[in-house]
Amino acid sequence: YVSIQTSDNQYLYNSSLKDIHSKLNPDTFLRIHKSTILNVEKVLSYQSRLNGDYDITLQNHEVLRMSRNYAEPFKKYFSKSSS
Repeated sequence: YVSIQTSDNQYLYNSSLKDIHSKLNPDTFLRIHKSTILNVEKVLSYQSRLNGDYDITLQNHEVLRMSRNYAEPFKKYFSKSSS
């Protein structure tokens, strides 16, 4: 099961995270951890943990950890969108 969290609710879905990610818009949803997919439109800020990982703060002030293994696409997305 995969837990899907929206701003209003939380849902359980019987699928793999990889399968769900393949169905989402890649311009909006990025994998940031082996167990987390993120809507980039909800990101408020991100900060390095100085070990390759990052803390991502969402607009609702929830903090998610991004693994160094997924950092490159995330940083590329934000460098592209700030240009």
